[in-house]
Amino acid sequence: MPNGLLILTQNPGIYNNTRLAQEAKNLGLTCQFLNVYDSFLPCPNPSSLALKARSWQEFIVMHRQSGRIDDQFDILFSKYLQTQQVKISNPPEALEQLKNKEFQTLFFAQHGLPTVPTFSLRGKIGLEVLSQQISHWRCDRFIVKTVLGQKGIGVTLVNGEESLVSLLSTLQAIGDQRFLIQPFIEDSREVRFFMIKNRPLVVFEKLRKSGFKNNLAYSEIKQVPADLLSCDLFMAMQKIVDKILSVVKLDYCAIDFIFSNHKEALLYLLEVNLSPGFEGPEQHFGINMARSILQTIADTK
Repeated sequence: MPNGLLILTQNPGIYNNTRLAQEAKNLGLTCQFLNVYDSFLPCPNPSSLALKARSWQEFIVMHRQSGRIDDQFDILFSKYLQTQQVKISNPPEALEQLKNKEFQTLFFAQHGLPTVPTFSLRGKIGLEVLSQQISHWRCDRFIVKTVLGQKGIGVTLVNGEESLVSLLSTLQAIGDQRFLIQPFIEDSREVRFFMIKNRPLVVFEKLRKSGFKNNLAYSEIKQVPADLLSCDLFMAMQKIVDKILSVVKLDYCAIDFIFSNHKEALLYLLEVNLSPGFEGPEQHFGINMARSILQTIADTK
């Protein structure tokens, strides 16, 4: 039986990880951190990486390596631990399917999930060709976001097609084209489902404080209003969440939706976050989310 929690992360000091460590201690688990990008493979035992354990089987392992590293060594490391009969949460197979925004766009298309129209690009593109590709979007403002970005970093609002072509040409010239182009959804609202297995731990609306970004770092949190909870749009969100979790097995995740305030609102799936932060909702709703996550992982070991 595991008596330790090992969190794979390059940021052990952030709120989410310190809370997980605190609740691990409360549950009688010792907690240690490992930055996979400061390690090696094969690694026959934890002590070779200065971890206090004799075998990998002593750990419950949480894969919370995230960010803008364009490398899959973290997934490789987790898969190696699987060969040592260690359970990884969330599983590396899911991480491969949903590892960045381009892969998520493909996953959504494969499973018929409604997502914001998305255009990926490599190489040069002219205004005429770009106009043909995005003409059906019927908008004049666009979002350009990095494939590997997080917390709103690397997201740019662009006004007009000519400005969009200019920006994309600049990115192409400096050799950095790992970006997605999407229409900007005007007058939009966002809802997040924070899921534990197939159960919503908390569902909330994200309200933009200022500017155009609606990531948690730029948003306020509020309870989903009763009128939204009872409408067809919310029921559609629930069905999409159920479909995602029937296809990919996750211990916990956050699933984000966006829709406009217009009467004929279109619902779009934004993201499936496999390493979501929970500082805002934990403090706002007074829910011990760190403990709920750990108890779920420990119970399914």
